Amino acid sequence: MPIEVSVVIPTHNRCDDVEHTIKTLAAIGDFELEIIVVDDASTDRTVPMLEALRSEQRNLKVVTNTRNLGAGRSRNAGFNEVQGQYTIFLDADDLVHPAGLVDMHLAAVTTNADIVLAPFDLSSGVGHPTRDMHGLERRMWARMTELAPDGIFTLGAIPEVMRIANYPWNKLINTRYAQSIGLRFGDTPVHNDVFAHWQTMLQARWIAFTKTNICTHIVPITSGNITNISDKRRLGLFDALEEVEDFFDEKPFLRANYYHHFLSFKVDVLIWASTIIDKAHGADFLYRSKDVLRRVRVSDALRLAEDNPEKAKTFRVLPAILSADLDLA
Repeated sequence: MPIEVSVVIPTHNRCDDVEHTIKTLAAIGDFELEIIVVDDASTDRTVPMLEALRSEQRNLKVVTNTRNLGAGRSRNAGFNEVQGQYTIFLDADDLVHPAGLVDMHLAAVTTNADIVLAPFDLSSGVGHPTRDMHGLERRMWARMTELAPDGIFTLGAIPEVMRIANYPWNKLINTRYAQSIGLRFGDTPVHNDVFAHWQTMLQARWIAFTKTNICTHIVPITSGNITNISDKRRLGLFDALEEVEDFFDEKPFLRANYYHHFLSFKVDVLIWASTIIDKAHGADFLYRSKDVLRRVRVSDALRLAEDNPEKAKTFRVLPAILSADLDLA
């Protein structure tokens, strides 16, 4: 039977977590599914565990990196192997909800959308309580429900949906569509999903959505978690933003119509990251922030002021806000 959904999972030293995810996915019997795990040079039991599971799970593929390449390049390596009609990228340590993936697939085949979006919840870890997704996501799902009650819309109808979290696992993507646009994740150690998010959302003809959580996203309260990285690696944010800037420069129509939504996102993510980065790299962060803000055109700022006056006010004083957050005022 043809494969309907390909699930790509990069992993590094998450043996128990990825094993649980594989077994959870393998139990889904609603459609033909393949699981592609990309081991990113793990040093724990991951490789022998995957080899043992591969003998049991006919739908499991394993890609092995000989050196650590990071989540972005690992996702790219996994995507090169997909055979399914639709593709989703999951994190190894998140708790996937099978019903969420089943609903995403159903929405995809019934609407023929390029992308299907799904909600999620959050937790600090297994055994910890779950909490609802971020406020912006909640507002976006309410907005989509209000303006697209049949569960499908065009980007022009609800363009602000692009500002949802730039995660890879909240989207089921038509594989042919993804291949046609050259879907690619970035090389940076953090924010490597930013370019892929904007690349796929901006060029989609139809976007569908569900109301069933796809996963519980785990955000441990530890400095080692990627969300909490505060050292020099956090400066990779600027490489990710520059990739999207270059993309907009190559697409004048998209820039004219949608760049102000990216600018809104850029304001938010710079303020958030300025509270994360350590003091040793604060000056570099501020310098690069000013550099990336120079790519904003007057027309972009005017469009933001029309669409979101409050965010435009924040944009105008953003360097001062960042300086204060970085204690460089």
